Amino acid sequence: MPELPSETLQAFGKAVKAARVLKGMTLDQAAFVALKRDSAKGYFSQIENGRRKITPRTAGRIITALEMDKALLQPFLGDDEIAEDEVTKADTDAEKLIEKAQADDAGIVTGERLLIDLAYDFAEGQHNDLFTAYKGLRAALQAAKELKEQGNLPQNTSSQLDAVLRRVSEMNDKGDRDGAAEFLAAEGKRLDAEAEALFNAQLKQDRVRNRPDLAAKRLGKHTARKAHEAGEKRIVAIGKLIHQYLEDGDKKGDTFTLQVALEMAKINTDAASGNYRAHALVLLGWCYFRLAERSSEKGLLKSAQNALQACLQTTDKAIQPHTWTAAQSGIASVLLEIGERNRDEAILVEAVSAARASLDTADRHNNLGIGKLWSLLGVGLQRLGQCTSDPVQLEEAKICLTKSISLTYKTTDSHIRKGMYTNLGVALRWLGTLTENEEMLHQAREAFRECESFDFREDAPMLWARNQWNIADLALAHFALDPDPALWFEARDYVTRARDFFAEGSEYQTQRCDELIARIDAIEAAA
Repeated sequence: MPELPSETLQAFGKAVKAARVLKGMTLDQAAFVALKRDSAKGYFSQIENGRRKITPRTAGRIITALEMDKALLQPFLGDDEIAEDEVTKADTDAEKLIEKAQADDAGIVTGERLLIDLAYDFAEGQHNDLFTAYKGLRAALQAAKELKEQGNLPQNTSSQLDAVLRRVSEMNDKGDRDGAAEFLAAEGKRLDAEAEALFNAQLKQDRVRNRPDLAAKRLGKHTARKAHEAGEKRIVAIGKLIHQYLEDGDKKGDTFTLQVALEMAKINTDAASGNYRAHALVLLGWCYFRLAERSSEKGLLKSAQNALQACLQTTDKAIQPHTWTAAQSGIASVLLEIGERNRDEAILVEAVSAARASLDTADRHNNLGIGKLWSLLGVGLQRLGQCTSDPVQLEEAKICLTKSISLTYKTTDSHIRKGMYTNLGVALRWLGTLTENEEMLHQAREAFRECESFDFREDAPMLWARNQWNIADLALAHFALDPDPALWFEARDYVTRARDFFAEGSEYQTQRCDELIARIDAIEAAA
């Protein structure tokens, strides 16, 4: 295809949009008539915006379908025409996101243009899987919906300052000085509420625009002002807010919230000095790590490791044991992620050592979060034992994970306990397989069943789907010791649920599901 300048593509797109509007066609209708494809309105919108190269054949179809001037085809003709339209992965992912949003029964209503633009924003993002991208899209659409609803409210929280002062003057003239003071106090409260509502609306708009950096700056200034009024140190107040956003984003799997936490942590770290810098570096490292768990962006794990190592280098374990423990457990978590991804035994051994060190320090200083550290050590031992096929490591993992559950509150930390039960089930699965102990596999199923008892598909969907896969994998491991057809029936049931979830964009998880399904098919064929 000739290298058309962007101005030419944009001019063609404007002509297409004008012709479509004149014919009274929606994007869906135009895409179907011109491209002969269902679910292509997002791609057709990209053509209208001049963002896609298309073949002369496709340009001709659009011109014919919309009865446009045939001269518009001329720029697309040449000796080096492309054979196929430019259709990217972002196009296919965006269409899936659009379809999913339109099929959602949550009642979110927004403009078609905004939906398409947001779908492409998240399809082109750094998400590991399409479900995470969809959660971001849904949150942005929800923010847009709330802004629309807020704009439709009666404007009873705005009045002109001169009207207020006029009323005060009238009350004073009548001698009602106390009444005037009360009126001014009420107006002050109303204006404070109005300012807070405006601030929250700006945060929602930052989400609609997918600008976590702006949200972070806005939150930082707002928190600093509140801290000054309360006589609290700015860096401490912002640190608390970062921790809140980090915990909330991790629990809900909301990458936008995690990105806001990271941007705030960057600003806070740059401003921190003395003892406060170590704590700021810990938060920065954990923000990088939580995003690394969910993102395809390279370098996040290394950035997390660098921040946490910098903290350890500036922290005296005897003076700041809690900060040192948080950094050391962060290092262990990062190394576990790297070791598992690369199947590197040496890194997994290093991770387990770091986890032991953090647990030992926490134990000696009565750290309230010690249950999480027992879980971290258990996960490290489980992954190392699985990598090395060592039942001794897996046996210790079982002990650690069982202890972590006993030290974790059932109510306030219920989402954490879900993960602990899942991790215990995985450890028991591999221990039972390596020792050919069927009772151990039964115990693994009970651990997964404990996790199933929590209603967390909406709150922690990725954890829910992984648990479905784990149950299917366990059923096949059990089948190897006890060839009961009911086991591979159960495996197919659970892996199908997991695949239905992961099929929307998570290629790695979908591949794991397909591998299990292939094993089930082979068992069924041999039966």
